[in-house]
Amino acid sequence: MAFADGPSCVKGAAELRNKETDRIRDLISQFKKLGIKCDEQSDGFSIAGSSSINEHYSVDSFGDHRLAMAFALLACRSQKGLSINNSECVNISFPGF
Repeated sequence: MAFADGPSCVKGAAELRNKETDRIRDLISQFKKLGIKCDEQSDGFSIAGSSSINEHYSVDSFGDHRLAMAFALLACRSQKGLSINNSECVNISFPGF
């Protein structure tokens, strides 16, 4: 969604706030840190798209394996990679990811 041509949005996903972390809040906080234009809603989020990540950043997975994997995919599209704090939490659902 961050690299799409144009905006994207997720709605009806309020349950993401009650997982290992508040996935909506934590995802959006890290996207904003990366300079990705996005907004948080009570049941989802929107992302402006057409983003690029040209600097090396450090993001936090908040100990959430799904956030860590999402940030790993994002790192593949960044120019200089990302450091993902607490990335070992991925072993919960996908050892060796």
